[in-house]
Amino acid sequence: MPPERLSTESLHAAIISGLGTLVESHSSISEKPLVVHGMPPLPSLLRFYAYNLTSPPGGRPDGEQKIQLMVPGQGRDERGNFDYSDDAAVVLLGVSDDGNVFVLWDAPLHRDFGFSTNAQVRGETLAAAMAEGIGVQDRNLRSIPGVEQVIAVPASNLVGALERRFRSLSPSDSLDGSIEPRRGVAYRTTPVARRTEPRTRVFTVDPDLVDRGTAAHAQTQDALERAVRDAGLDPRSPDSGDPAFDLAWMRGDVAFVAEVKSVTSENETRQIRYAVGQVLQYRYSLEWETSAVDAVIALERPPEDGVWIALCSALGIRLVWPATFESLF
Repeated sequence: MPPERLSTESLHAAIISGLGTLVESHSSISEKPLVVHGMPPLPSLLRFYAYNLTSPPGGRPDGEQKIQLMVPGQGRDERGNFDYSDDAAVVLLGVSDDGNVFVLWDAPLHRDFGFSTNAQVRGETLAAAMAEGIGVQDRNLRSIPGVEQVIAVPASNLVGALERRFRSLSPSDSLDGSIEPRRGVAYRTTPVARRTEPRTRVFTVDPDLVDRGTAAHAQTQDALERAVRDAGLDPRSPDSGDPAFDLAWMRGDVAFVAEVKSVTSENETRQIRYAVGQVLQYRYSLEWETSAVDAVIALERPPEDGVWIALCSALGIRLVWPATFESLF
């Protein structure tokens, strides 16, 4: 027998409890959607569309669960949309039957949906939320172009999940899609300079500037830029105030920020160590209007030491080279 679904009041009470002292005021918990006036670091006005997480009889692949989208007043033969009025930050989330797990989908990617349209989350993402405090997955969307990031957390980490979802996000500028957010500048190629500095183990000049002047670096960066364009995406260069990445692009609501490195047998360890530090800083410092930032290191060839592949994977860094650029898309 399937678990009993939570009532509207129970769904909204779980949200209010999860937000704790960051709730300045809220609408009646018996009415949908739940409107919350939040305190920093939350947006000042949030509109929550909350649904029960369910796993229908017969089961779904790998413990997958889902919510079914519908908004107040939507008929079975009508299309639905969330309410972004008053510059509200819209939150689309599912709540487990015990109220202990929240799953957040990317609300702006769900528009003109049919009555009872499904949004899924994998079982492994839910398991990671309970075991590690957060589970994150990319979800390809069929109805519209883009990749959605789904975030699952225990109830105690709802605020952290919302911070991640709305990191550097101004609702009036981007949530309703009315104004194009600032995300770098049009891609600029890097000129190739002849090396004049002596090869030395001491950094008498910025090693990053030296690397960016090499032909191998330029060729690798150009190959990555072509791959981004071939995927139908827009390669970007850093704007003033951005960290000094080599190349970045958006896929759905996720930013990808890349550092390109030429490598030889002699300098591979140094170059990749340097790149790891750079992309971790980029991922932390990038202040674009996006739900998440993925770090990318692009090498001119595969690393000779396979430990770098495992290490980057453990750090959440995508380590690629020209033959594997396609895996980014």
